[in-house]
Amino acid sequence: MATADPSLTQRPGVGTRATRDEPVRLPLDGRFDALAAAAVRPALTAALDRAATFPSRGLLLDLSTVTFVDSAGLAALVRLRKDGLARGVELVLVRPRHPEAVRVFALTRFDRVFAMVDAPVAS
Repeated sequence: MATADPSLTQRPGVGTRATRDEPVRLPLDGRFDALAAAAVRPALTAALDRAATFPSRGLLLDLSTVTFVDSAGLAALVRLRKDGLARGVELVLVRPRHPEAVRVFALTRFDRVFAMVDAPVAS
């Protein structure tokens, strides 16, 4: 699914899963900045809505190929986490691999706020 900002894209397989017992997966690519956060918000909301209907009640947001995150990207994640908690959905982030994105999570200590894994769980 293309977004209005070509710097952040959703990889193929967005929100797909093998069974309803697995978390909904939403993989993202590129920069997660103000423009991208606004453009991807409908996909984040849709993934959360879907996760809320599944027995696993989990949402796995794969940031492994995100290259940059700014305050707007972090705010979108905080909003998603808050909305998820209100609906009983557990949000888990796949840790970004790019040094710039890793640095932002470490400096803000968001790597301690969010549940994070190093790689997505194989389906």
